[in-house]
Parts: sequence; C-alpha cells; structure tokens
Amino acid sequence: MRINRATILLSLAAVLLAACQEKEPQTKPEPGGEEQSPLCFKASLDGTKTVLAGKNTLHWTADDAIALFAGEGKAAAKYTNELVSNSPEASFKGSGAVKDGELYRAASPFGAVQEFSGSTVKMLLKSSQVATTDSFDPECGLLYAQSGTTELHFKHAVAYVQFNVTDNSPALKSVSLESLSGSALSGSFSIDCGSGAIHPSEGQISARVSLSSGGSFANGRYCIAVLPGTYQDGLEFSFVTSDSEKISRTLIGPLQLEKGTLMDIGEVLLPTTEYEKVKLMYFNVRTANSQSDIDSGHGWDTRKSACGAMLGEQMPDVVGLNEATSQQWSDLLASLPGYKIVESISDNSDNNHIIYNSARVEPVAGNGGKFWLGPTPESENLGWSGYSSRARTCIYTQFKMKDSSETFWFFLTHPSSEDGYDVYKGLELIASKIGTIVPTGEVAVLGGDLNCREKSGSLLALRTSMACAGETAPDAYTVPTYNNWGASSSILDHIFVRGKLNLLSYKTIDSAYEGVTYISDHYPVVAELKINTPSEWPVPVPVQYSDVFESCLSFGNATLDGTVSEQKVVIAGNEYPSLKLGTAEKTGTLSFNPPVMGDFDLSFFAFSWGKACSKVSVTVSSGGSIDGKTSVSFSPRPNFDCSSHTSVIDPYASDKYVFHVKGATARTTLSISVSKPDSAPDGLTPECRSIVFGVNIAGGSEKPADDKTSIDPLTPRNDWIYE
Repeated sequence: MRINRATILLSLAAVLLAACQEKEPQTKPEPGGEEQSPLCFKASLDGTKTVLAGKNTLHWTADDAIALFAGEGKAAAKYTNELVSNSPEASFKGSGAVKDGELYRAASPFGAVQEFSGSTVKMLLKSSQVATTDSFDPECGLLYAQSGTTELHFKHAVAYVQFNVTDNSPALKSVSLESLSGSALSGSFSIDCGSGAIHPSEGQISARVSLSSGGSFANGRYCIAVLPGTYQDGLEFSFVTSDSEKISRTLIGPLQLEKGTLMDIGEVLLPTTEYEKVKLMYFNVRTANSQSDIDSGHGWDTRKSACGAMLGEQMPDVVGLNEATSQQWSDLLASLPGYKIVESISDNSDNNHIIYNSARVEPVAGNGGKFWLGPTPESENLGWSGYSSRARTCIYTQFKMKDSSETFWFFLTHPSSEDGYDVYKGLELIASKIGTIVPTGEVAVLGGDLNCREKSGSLLALRTSMACAGETAPDAYTVPTYNNWGASSSILDHIFVRGKLNLLSYKTIDSAYEGVTYISDHYPVVAELKINTPSEWPVPVPVQYSDVFESCLSFGNATLDGTVSEQKVVIAGNEYPSLKLGTAEKTGTLSFNPPVMGDFDLSFFAFSWGKACSKVSVTVSSGGSIDGKTSVSFSPRPNFDCSSHTSVIDPYASDKYVFHVKGATARTTLSISVSKPDSAPDGLTPECRSIVFGVNIAGGSEKPADDKTSIDPLTPRNDWIYE
C-alpha cells in the first residue's frame, strides 16, 4: 500500500472517537483539595467524518468520561459527558480537582489514564484489544488535550493499522500484530499534553497486540491501535482462521507510524491465491567502445558469450540495458531466441534499451516514451548543473502479460556520474513523471545504474514514493553491484517498485559464466514479483531530520586559496552552504573568533571526501579549553556522494560532532583543520580534505559591550579567517 500521509492525517484527525467505557484507571485519579464550583468543558475534534466506516460517523456519546488535571500537586478529576445522544461535541461536567482560570490538561478515555504529573499524562494502551467492525476498540482510541480555556480540542495519541475482511477472506478466529524489532506496540506510555512527545514506560510495554472478536470477524474494516514510532524491521500480521490455519503477512520496515495516521494493508486473503509472476532485470553491460577494456582483456568480444549465457540461465521477462551499443544488444538478441527489443523507445544516444521475452510479455502500443533528465524534459539538454558531458534520459513502456490481462510499467534510466546534484534532480524528476504517467495502484518498476549508493540522499524522492526492492524483498541477496573489474565495489544499480504487487525475491547476479569472472564492470540485478495483488506495496517513509544544517555563522566573502573552497550540500531537498577544507595533499584550516565567551557547545557536521580518509582537528587558542584540552582530533566517515560541485547526502547521527568549550575569552580563536592521517583502512586513501557544514554555537555569555568583536551569536557574520 502506498501511504499518502497528508491525506490520511487529515482524514483520521477528523475522527471523533466512539463511547468509552468507565473502567477505573490503575492509579485512580480522584478529586482532591478544597471543594470547587462545578465547571463545564466543551470538547471536540475538528470534524466528524471517519475513514474507518465510509458512510458512518463516530461521535461522543452520553456518559463518556475524561480525566482532567490543572495545576501542580493535585489529583485528576473525572468529568462526564452529560449529553443524551451522539454528538460531534461533548459537554463534560464535574467538580473537585480543577478550578477556573488554570491551564487544563485532559485525556480520554478516563479508564486508560494511569496518572498525571505536570504537563504529562501516563496512559495505558491495551495489548489485548476488542475487534469492532468498521472501527477500533473504544478503550484504545486515546486522546489528549491542553488548553487555557474550557474549550478542549483533543488530539490523537496513537496510530492505527487497518485490515479488511471481505467475501474473499477466510473465516478468522484471531488476529495479532508484532513488532519485528521488539519496539513498543502497546503498554504504558507518557505523553506531554503540550508538545505531544511520547515516551514508552520501560518494562511496561509489549511488542505484540492481539485482536479478538469473541467469535468470527464479520465483513468490514478493523483497526488495531498502536503506539506511534519508527518500526525499523517492520511489523508482522498473524491471522488465525477458524480452521486453525495461520496466515502471516510481513510489512517490511522501516515503517514510520505517526499519531493520528492510519495504514491500510488491504484484504486478508489465503496465501494460496495465485497472481501473475514476472521476473525483471537491469544490467549495465559496459559499452563496447572502450579501448582500455580491450587492452585489459575486458572487451566485448571476450564477454558477449558469457553475458548471453547469464541471460539464458536467468530468463527474465524484461531486461533494461545500460550502455548497450547497437552491436551489443544485437549480439544478445541473437543468443536469446524469442527475445525482442522495444524499438519505438530505444535510445541510441544514451545507449539505454529494453528487451523482452516475447513468449511471456508484449509492449502495450502507444504506452511508452522517453524524457530527458534536465530542466526541459521534453527536449534534449545537459542537465541542471552544466557539468554533464552528454544528455541523459529515462525510457519507459507498459507491458502486458501474454497469458492474462495483467499489465505493468517498466522504466529504465542511467543518470550522469559527473555531478551529484544532477543525479538527485534527475531521480526527483523520474519520481514525479512516474506519478503522472502511471495510474494510481498500477505496478511501476524503475531501475538501472543510478550512479548513487544505497544510502545516498539522491534517492530521497524515490524512497518517498517507491520501495527499494533490494531492501524490502524477503531474503534479498545484495552485494556491491559496481565491481570495476575487481578494483572497487559499490551498490550503484537499484530496482524500485510501487503499486499493487508482492515482491518475491531480489538478487545480485555475481557469478562467473563460461569462465569469465566479470561479465561487465557492473553485476546485473533481478527482482521477481507478483503483480496486481490486492494491496499496494508499502513504501517506507524517510526519517525526518531534526538537526540544524545551517550555520549560525556565515562562511563570509574571504578570498579562498584553494585549500578552502565553498561548496553546497543538499539534504532532503534543501541546500545548505558548506566548506571543503584541504586538498588531496594540502591541509586546509577554518579559524574564527566565537561570538560568545565563557562555556558553550561547538557543533558541526563533517565527512571525509569521497573515498578519502582524513583527520579533522579542532583547536582553541588565546584562552579556554575544548573537552578539557587545547585540541581534539577525529576521523570522519567517508562519504562517497561528496562531489566536486554539489554533494547530495544523507547524514547519519554519527556525522555530527559536538565539543564543549570552557573558559573562552573575548579573544579566543577556534580552528577546524583537516590533515592527512598516518594510515587509512583498506579501500580508503589518506588525504587532507573533508566537507564541513552546520557549524553552530550554543550557550556562552555575551562579550563586553566595548569589545569590537561583540556580536549576536545568531547573526550571520563575515569575518571567517581562511588559512
């Protein structure tokens, strides 16, 4: 299933929860303090429609109860809805623990509340939930609110996972959902009524939730309430039928479930249900136009028979070929009886071609084409950066299975390797084009030599709208796909999928054929899938960054001497200024006078350049210490996506470095320098260059007013010193 987070959030945030039973909390909130006059609280959400039942609405009902808290050191009070019928708004009345004019915190249902403390409420999400047709267990639709008035606007504290029972489903006896990484799905947790921050209670949580109906599950939609969070290894549904047959369904992680969102996994079907299988391959065959390959024994004449043998063994239904000259694809077709080329979209300028097994599939006439990776996709151009030496394209066509009416779309591309920004923009364009060309729910597969590694920020747009087959297929066999004739290794070739499908397998073909160890400088990748299965393949939601990548101090306008140069990094689609410190052989240093003195934290992000291994040193002079010393050093992680122009990166938490400076004076100078280490791990080269960005200072005290260096630490400044 493709999760449209914005739509689901708006839909589910409009749900008004059903009546909640008055089960007493484990730690009873009871009235306390002096007797107060009764207060009336009006409670609502911003609508009444529910995505759970289509035409139904869920309202507050008479006798619903909430726990209400105000001030410090008081117990929570029980307030009950006094309306006599279903209503989109509730009027809660009670007395005792709260009084007029305070900041009110509330939680619902009353029976789920364990205790209040300041702005935080501790609640219990049951691990054994009651199946409610077209809804969820009313005791598990947990809400919270905070207000300075008696108008309480409740927000959702949990997320929901939905499945559907239809006439095609087996009779179900029980259902369970389990976190494969052991993360908390249910149990006690605390939520801050102001910020909404959630913290599961250690030792009081469960990685499993069960759903029972007391009988069989009628046709309808069912929701399991779960704690919001990121489930790195995914979730596993287990359905037990009335015949005690177990059906398991794995939702591949990472899955990010947020408060108030719903993830629909579709129908529950027996695993014996058959759907059309298709086998798809992407293969950079390495161009035949390289004299250096011929001289080194890797020419096409040496490899072509082995490449044909590999294809004959694998027998893919469709193959996307990168770098294939007309001679190469002609040679391959000659060795593969029944295979044809989609001539109408063949791209001889970029050497991208699609061949297919005509006994199994056929192109759908009129549903294919190509576009250029650049600012004018409908006409030839050299990309966005101006550094690409030739035009790059994406070709595509729709295929139909010969033995059925099932169809799928096949996209092939090969972005420029000369600039990381062009790769990022090109894949962003392709993701957008797929969204426009392919109708919602239909199967689309994209692949090729994408010229970016599996952790590259260039893959952001694809990760947002498609699933990476190498990361989500069961028992995927992935090894570095770029072998460079044995000289290096990186995963550059990828397959991404979306639509109604089920991934069966994914494999990198790294075997030798006919005595040829390397049939290309890239290994082919192949995925097998079932198409047009009932539910869309779930797309992992990228982690949202919370770090600050902009520097509180500007890089300035100083003349750069070559050992320090201004760069850009692109993170999650946003550009930030950065500095490249050093060259392959020369040390580069950035020095500056901090805008504050005393004690403060200095933080920044750092990468070694490409496959380099570098040494970064931070030094304090003219007063003060850094982590109790005058200088500290470390070796940052190499980042293969750093390029000479713009680096599109996906930073890890470990790429951020934080140092504590103590006793800085008005004249203290901080320096960040990059030098060559004494040695480097295998596969890396000792060099003097690193990327540095997001340089920030937090804390410290103002400098004397008469000091010429006095400056607001949040004001950009132009006095960086480059050495």
